[in-house]
Amino acid sequence: MENVVAVELKRRIEYWHRDYRIYYWKNHMHEEVDFLLRKNNTTKALIQVTYASSKEDIKELKSLLKAGKEQHCSNLEVITWDLTDTQTINGSVVRFIPLWVWLLNRKTVY
Repeated sequence: MENVVAVELKRRIEYWHRDYRIYYWKNHMHEEVDFLLRKNNTTKALIQVTYASSKEDIKELKSLLKAGKEQHCSNLEVITWDLTDTQTINGSVVRFIPLWVWLLNRKTVY
């Protein structure tokens, strides 16, 4: 799933949003976020990709929230296999989006 998201992000940036760059986030405790999207040295979105089908199974939420706070980014997304939801966690809004829905949202980068 991560590879599909990486290729699609690269395609969207190449075709419609050339001023965006793709990175990943990792801290000293080896917590990671799969994709960090930046535009003009500002973090526009943080994306975590997981096959989990329920919020309880998603282990990467903690690192996503830490990265959001560190990067001053409120656009937090978790791309899942089939979970659709929006949840406020510690004051941050996290959107859960199924991969197929995210893929159909063609031109949007963030």
